[in-house]
Amino acid sequence: MDATALAKRAISARPVAATLRAVNRAPWLPEEARHRLYTRLTRRIDWDPTSVFTWTVPGGETLRIHRDGTIRELDLTGRYEEDSLPLFAACARRADAVLDIGSAEGIYALVAAASSPSAAVVAFEPSPGQHRRLAANLALNAGWTGDRLRASDLALANEEGTASFYDVPGNSSLNPDFRPDAPVVEVRVARGDDVVAELLPGRRIDLVKVDTESTEPDVLRGLAATIERDQPTIFCEVLAGRTEAALQELLDGWGYRTWWLGPDGPRGPEPIVGDPTYRHANWLFLPEGRTPTTS
Repeated sequence: MDATALAKRAISARPVAATLRAVNRAPWLPEEARHRLYTRLTRRIDWDPTSVFTWTVPGGETLRIHRDGTIRELDLTGRYEEDSLPLFAACARRADAVLDIGSAEGIYALVAAASSPSAAVVAFEPSPGQHRRLAANLALNAGWTGDRLRASDLALANEEGTASFYDVPGNSSLNPDFRPDAPVVEVRVARGDDVVAELLPGRRIDLVKVDTESTEPDVLRGLAATIERDQPTIFCEVLAGRTEAALQELLDGWGYRTWWLGPDGPRGPEPIVGDPTYRHANWLFLPEGRTPTTS
């Protein structure tokens, strides 16, 4: 066994893992130190993949989540995308229907369902491994979500059919230039407008989250009719140097304004420029006349 494997075994021992988790969640730990401890050490702990943790959405339900995916950061640090997730939860409270596109293990979809007792939520995740984790997490919470929270293995884009999907859990994409050396699987592709008409007839789409690793412009093009009709609040990942110009053109055409979701809260409206550090990649898109405090 090499040194890396030995170190991983050592930090995965139950007493050591529990101590690391406690330190990583400590309220006195500075945020930068918390981030470094998690990325360099705590996230490398081998947890029992069948283990489950709980987290209560402020003002909402208590979630049960498997610890074998990226959402374990929420358990190990007490935080997960704090620049975006609390604001997303607030927006979901008033939503009739929510789309979580590029759902991974489903934290945004679960938070949307937990924040609103009546919202219909569809989580889209085409990666086979990630979709299994998504389905497992939804199953853990089926007692309170019922049939209003559903998972789909469709990849949303601006076309219909099948396509090659470059599958790296957490970083999967339809873009062949994004992860060109990744294993390739064939997935079903559909336009969001068509899927909304089929899965959510009569529902108003009030909230959309898009995180598809550099294909976000195509996803939004495929949702153009829905966006023009319903004027949803949109949370969107922006990868620096890849999608800014295409997204800006689309949003300007729809009369939307754009806010960067940084560490100090929404900043804007301002032109879309991706965070070169990738620490705060999410942006908020709102129709003109609305602001982050009124959305």
